[in-house]
Amino acid sequence: MAMPDRNGGALAGVRLIDVPLKVRRRYGQVLLDRALKEMEPLPAMQFAAELQRAVEEPSDRIYWVPKEQLERVLA
Repeated sequence: MAMPDRNGGALAGVRLIDVPLKVRRRYGQVLLDRALKEMEPLPAMQFAAELQRAVEEPSDRIYWVPKEQLERVLA
């Protein structure tokens, strides 16, 4: 399920629900740590709540991402 990218690379369709929970939690924690360093406390708390929901209850929408990056994350 790959399509050519405008830059010559390939894109792969992925649904967040298909990404293993362990991987979603690991990358979610990375995003949360970065947000806590860069954001004010209240917006960071709101972001944390939204991120938690996205990690635990992901959508089944298809996102087109660079195939190389998808393979690296899922490896």
